[in-house]
Amino acid sequence: FERIKRRKWILLGARLLHFSLYILATTVMPSFVSDPAERLRWFVAILFVASAISALISPALTAWSYPFLPTNNEKRIRYLSLIQLSSVIMSAGTTILSSVLADRLAGSENQASFIFSLRYIAFGLGMLELLLQVFLKEFPYPKGEKLRLRSLLTLPFRARKFLYCSLFMFIWNFTV
Repeated sequence: FERIKRRKWILLGARLLHFSLYILATTVMPSFVSDPAERLRWFVAILFVASAISALISPALTAWSYPFLPTNNEKRIRYLSLIQLSSVIMSAGTTILSSVLADRLAGSENQASFIFSLRYIAFGLGMLELLLQVFLKEFPYPKGEKLRLRSLLTLPFRARKFLYCSLFMFIWNFTV
């Protein structure tokens, strides 16, 4: 993406495709595919493509949002740590709460409707995110320095606060 000066619409389109595959396609696909083995293959393929799209655009989304972050390095580290931590906590909380509610509806004719509703709400929130990003200004991207693979692999180990945050997030993700 570095050669493309204006990336906003490419990123938004890729993010829309990601949300559409990850949320909508996995929600409606079982309605069209009845064979369990075939259904599993479709799930794997859809989720693989959605995850690949997300992995490709995530660094570009980070570069796009960089001008909106605090300029002070200490504040930026705290901000990013807080955002990551709150995101993980909200995600875990939402997953646990929706699982409990879905389990309470087990055997009920309302369980499928509840689960579908949650997935459509998730898609709606994704569309709201995209809509808000449409209004963000796209600043010129800073010219990055050439990184060597060796420095890319060793640089994080020189940032003690980053390592502590990463260790905490690893332990959190591993236990949850």
